[in-house]
Amino acid sequence: MLLCIIISMSANQLVENLQSLTFQSADSKQAADSINAQNLFTAVPNLVNKLKEIINKVSQDISAQGNGNLAGSLKESDQSLIYEAFKNFTRVHQELLNRITAKHGVMSMPALTAPITQVLRALEESVDALVFNIIDSIPHHDKECKSSKGSLDGAFGKAISTYDS
Repeated sequence: MLLCIIISMSANQLVENLQSLTFQSADSKQAADSINAQNLFTAVPNLVNKLKEIINKVSQDISAQGNGNLAGSLKESDQSLIYEAFKNFTRVHQELLNRITAKHGVMSMPALTAPITQVLRALEESVDALVFNIIDSIPHHDKECKSSKGSLDGAFGKAISTYDS
């Protein structure tokens, strides 16, 4: 009985962590939306800092999960809850990356593109680590998770290549 409670709490915590990251991604998207030619030199550093906050949160979440994952220990219903939170996170995060890509025209100065490229690469690395942990933890939704990850990878690739050119 105690094991079920711990597992359930772990699943709930993972859902809460994903929801928090989703909120941070949405907040960062709003920051990207607000960037224009008049506020470039204040708004872009603000966006970069928000992306760094996501990286820090992801690192904390990975540390909290420990070396292992929850694979094989989660009920199907818990896996479904985690998957829904994961799906929402990847959707909102893709929207953020697409918005950053779309803002390239106004942010195309080398003094701005270099830090954006750097933070996008670091963000991709940290999000990848988290995503792999989640995919391993919810094998019941393996196919759907890998599809969401593929879409997220595409958005990262496009954003990074846009700013790295």
